[in-house]
Amino acid sequence: MSFKDDVEHAPRQTQPSIPAIQLNAGWRKALVVDDSKIVRSLVGDRLRVVGFSVTTREHVDGAALAIAADPPHVIILDLQLVGCMLDGASFVERLRGLLGARMPAIVLHSAVSREILQDTARRLGVEWCQKDPKGQISGLLDMVCRLVPERKIGKSK
Repeated sequence: MSFKDDVEHAPRQTQPSIPAIQLNAGWRKALVVDDSKIVRSLVGDRLRVVGFSVTTREHVDGAALAIAADPPHVIILDLQLVGCMLDGASFVERLRGLLGARMPAIVLHSAVSREILQDTARRLGVEWCQKDPKGQISGLLDMVCRLVPERKIGKSK
């Protein structure tokens, strides 16, 4: 019997059921940046379940150089970051200047109007945008998994 079989057949009260993809966690890296702890937690937890290694940050101040050293495959970014020197749009522009062709996929979200969000996403050239993710987490996860499919990513160093 393999480890996977042990996990799948373990009693619920002693070992929660773990999706098989969770066994490969860490192949894909995601960064979730949001000033809302609830959004960071909700999105981060869901991404971990589908196999991502997740880092969360409350703000982007000072993050560009750290990201440039070890870029994630995708960044889920709030457009309006309260209390930060940079908003999401300014951060994307700065990061694009540092990373160039190594720029990760960007998923932009915000509570601003859909029109403002879409216009900003077009101007920045981000891969996808969505209104507030709390009510539409499955759509966000589907898009992130399409942008960073597991089969195309090798193990991290």
